[in-house]
Amino acid sequence: MSAFALTNTVLIAFCVFLALLARSRSKARNKAYFEQICRHTATKPWLEANLSGAESADNIRKTAKHFNISRTQAKQLIGRYRQNLL
Repeated sequence: MSAFALTNTVLIAFCVFLALLARSRSKARNKAYFEQICRHTATKPWLEANLSGAESADNIRKTAKHFNISRTQAKQLIGRYRQNLL
């Protein structure tokens, strides 16, 4: 294997490693932010005041926009609220 090919292989492996590291750290930050929202004292009153009866796409969209989280996390937050875990 030539030095050029070896260098390219090492650089590609390093780039893949950095991409996986960035994705892992991003997921960890998102999870920590979600847990912070769940522990915040103003979360439960906001959910009580702004959620309508049934779980709907509008409730999920409104919650995601207010807390700046993904819709999946908004659905989880509403689920925790409905189970009285907040």
